[in-house]
Amino acid sequence: MKNVFKKNLILSFLIMALLTFQIIIAPLFAWFVDFNTVRLTSTGSSILNYFASGKGTAASPYLIKTKAHMHNLAWLQNKGFLQDDKYYFVLDNDIDMEGLAVPPIGTSTYPFVGDFNGNKKTISNLFVSNDKNELKTQFNLSTIDLGDEIGFFGRLDSRISPYNLATAGAAYGFYLENINISNCMPNSAIGIVAGHNNGSLHEIGVSNSSFKLKNALPVKSEYTLIGETGENTEWLDSPENLGSKILIDPNDPNDLFTAISAVGSAQQYREIPNSTPEHAYMTSTLGVTYSAAGALYKITDYSSYYASGVTTWTPTAKTQIINSTVAADNGIPLEFWNRYIGNNSSTRYIVPYNNPSSAATVAVPFNGGYKQIPYNGVWFMPKSSGPCGISFSITNQSDDSAMAVYEYRRDTGGNIIDWTETRLLLEKGLYGNKGVVYFQYNVKKDYEYVVGKSTVSQNTAGFFYLVLEGVGNQGSGSQNISLSKRIDFVMRDTNDLFPDLSAESYVTTKTHLSFEGTSSSEGYIYYNKALYNSNTAVYYYSGVSSVSVEENYWDNPESAAATVNDLDNLFYDWMSAYNP
Repeated sequence: MKNVFKKNLILSFLIMALLTFQIIIAPLFAWFVDFNTVRLTSTGSSILNYFASGKGTAASPYLIKTKAHMHNLAWLQNKGFLQDDKYYFVLDNDIDMEGLAVPPIGTSTYPFVGDFNGNKKTISNLFVSNDKNELKTQFNLSTIDLGDEIGFFGRLDSRISPYNLATAGAAYGFYLENINISNCMPNSAIGIVAGHNNGSLHEIGVSNSSFKLKNALPVKSEYTLIGETGENTEWLDSPENLGSKILIDPNDPNDLFTAISAVGSAQQYREIPNSTPEHAYMTSTLGVTYSAAGALYKITDYSSYYASGVTTWTPTAKTQIINSTVAADNGIPLEFWNRYIGNNSSTRYIVPYNNPSSAATVAVPFNGGYKQIPYNGVWFMPKSSGPCGISFSITNQSDDSAMAVYEYRRDTGGNIIDWTETRLLLEKGLYGNKGVVYFQYNVKKDYEYVVGKSTVSQNTAGFFYLVLEGVGNQGSGSQNISLSKRIDFVMRDTNDLFPDLSAESYVTTKTHLSFEGTSSSEGYIYYNKALYNSNTAVYYYSGVSSVSVEENYWDNPESAAATVNDLDNLFYDWMSAYNP
């Protein structure tokens, strides 16, 4: 009897100990049966269970030490558990993700709005996919939308609307080595680092990367590293700065502006040499006037009203720019400031004689053919969204002056649609004799612009300068813009180390690679920066029929097309034994 009682007592203790172990330990593994499967049974209050430690605050961030933690971050994000606040994460180890496929971090429904500090660590052998068949889970994926924005991050954005810098997502200070982005959605924005960035990305290096594309999908990537950029981010050293420069300067000593007029009934055009080839033209009829410039003002605020098809901006606040320091503090490029202070009585201003119209066009060379663009103005077509700086001069201080920016896009047949006019009204007596104003105007990719005379009667201001160098040449003048920089292709040195992207001396690679097309086969597009045949470059190769990689930087780009015979030497095949 004693033995039976003793056995029962021992059994009771064992059962209690087991229950206690389950109560304490089970939550730590609530998602995982193994590293390839997850269960979403948590609530936001138990997020700590899925990281090594931390509270998710700036002072005590969640620490990511293993590939399980990375997996958890992706699924917590895409299930919406990280949207109620700004959570902070720190990568605490180099992490090898071999064998564990993850979705992109953040979607249009649940964008990443946290702070991801990579701590100069490396994430390697990473397979990111929006194809649910490639993601092994133990929960129902049918209700989860992985979206059409895909990269390591799917989408970074602000947590609230209208856009708020303080609540926008940020990721920085890490390397991605051996990473594949697998896309199965049509018309996706695809990038290695991010599909869509409307937050802050900086100091991120990419080595040996690829895209896996399904058959019969229209796809695009504006930058390869970032699929597309949002309207509230400035990429300070964007490859677009190298590949899509718009600079219209009538006082360039190497290209001083002279009047351009029609010859009989034939309208004339002149390509602007300091801009991306075939992306900026002057068209007849444009006159020229000469005078020394007066005081310079940066327009910092304005009122806006709409009437009779025209939106009018009337400045309500301005800052006088008196030196280069004030110029920089107000987001004015040094190049413009130097042009302004060097002006004299021979300074030239472009004066349009007639307002442009969507129905009055002239054919100009474009992408191997011709494009019909409106004449009677300065036309340009940006290759990305972002702010540009425009400067006008007051032509007659005794009356109001004005200049207009016309915006439009094209339908699938190439016809001009959505024609709009925005007029900058400069009221008399506020800027002094020959005063110069500088203001920012946000332009959009896939739209075209004409600077010209307004349809509303006023003295026409003199056009002095326009600059667009990618997304955000204007610096930090805006207080509600997320900044991105130093996102680059990298390679290990002879000591097997990646370059320090935070070093002041670091210079980004001169390349702007993009791709676009409709795949007619399933396959891969490869990229890798390497030393090959005594040449260091970003090598690329498309194994997807009907989708080609384009180099958009024309002045000695640091890239090179690879052939099929180069693949084994240039692109390490880390996926050959991969089974996500």
